[in-house]
Amino acid sequence: MECGGASRRFRQEAPASALAEAVPRLSKAAAAAAALQTLKILPFCANVTPLHQCRVSTPENAVPILIVEDDEPTQKLLQAVLRRFGYASEVASNGQEGIDRLRDGTYSVVVLDIMMPHVGGRVVVDFLAENGRKVPVIVCSAAGPSALSGFDPEVVKGVVRKPFDVDEFIAAIRSCLTS
Repeated sequence: MECGGASRRFRQEAPASALAEAVPRLSKAAAAAAALQTLKILPFCANVTPLHQCRVSTPENAVPILIVEDDEPTQKLLQAVLRRFGYASEVASNGQEGIDRLRDGTYSVVVLDIMMPHVGGRVVVDFLAENGRKVPVIVCSAAGPSALSGFDPEVVKGVVRKPFDVDEFIAAIRSCLTS
């Protein structure tokens, strides 16, 4: 199974069917430990926080976060990481879809890729700045340093480079939510 955002040479070697057969026989604690070990073999998940230290997502504390990302595996990875830490999320597959969702919905944070087809991330940042929308943005991109600079600091509150460290990414989310 390949994971987006990481080099394509890193793969999980255990077939999904073997894991599916083993899971019913494991207790919840053992299944959580096995899942954590599986995550730790992936290079971008080496420093994953154990499940017992994470917030539990409930309707009362779920924070809506908009992920604007064109790469489907990366979308799923970001959603899984956010869900693991108790955050609700929605996905927009390009900048225009992100702008449409921002017009129609309320979000606490936007996780934004910069390089996307059709409408890029800079257009989304400009939309937020021009319309006075006070939604903090975390740019999460593999773009080079020149593409990741020059943002309006009132809109873009953080930049996380891909492949990202899970703890760094969650720290950026938490920073946006507490400021």
